[in-house]
Amino acid sequence: MTVTNRIAECMAPNPLPVVHPLKWIVIHKTSLAELEPHNPKPIADDVLDGPLLVSAFCRGPMGFYTTNRAPYHVLVRTTGAAEQMLALDRVGAHARRYNYASLAVAVVGETPNRAQYESLVRVCAELALYARAPIVGHTDLPNASVDPAKRCPGGGLSIPELTLAVRSRLQLNAGSSWRALPTREVERRMFAAGYQLLSAISPT
Repeated sequence: MTVTNRIAECMAPNPLPVVHPLKWIVIHKTSLAELEPHNPKPIADDVLDGPLLVSAFCRGPMGFYTTNRAPYHVLVRTTGAAEQMLALDRVGAHARRYNYASLAVAVVGETPNRAQYESLVRVCAELALYARAPIVGHTDLPNASVDPAKRCPGGGLSIPELTLAVRSRLQLNAGSSWRALPTREVERRMFAAGYQLLSAISPT
């Protein structure tokens, strides 16, 4: 799997740096397919990509509360293609009170299809090597949304099952910790590449 670098197209100038150590890898669902007061120009899920999402999130008088920043670090499209929207050392605008020390991955649509899920597992495995932080759902974090009724990523994606799939991909047994992984070479390569995902996990 390759992750398309769309950072230059998506990242607003001079976003804030994240705080280390990172504490969370936050999973979201996202869609702009429904006509709503804050979304006057719907975008079908099958065409939604990183730049389109950022342009929608930053437009209009209300916007989506992202203060003109890309919300997510990685977007997984309906085709299963993954796009990096933010450098991993920059703050996204995705989970209030938690943005400063987290990385965000969003899946387009209500429930991920097989291609999306496989890409999500690979992306999360690579982020686990980098961040050594737990995977959580957006609204698993207390008060992380302005909408208290929101459920994100919702019933279509199980965070415990995703975590097990990532652990399996990393070949970790039940007692192993992501924090014990030898990550200095991964970190060195990411730093040299401007904090881009490198698809360090084998695609097979």
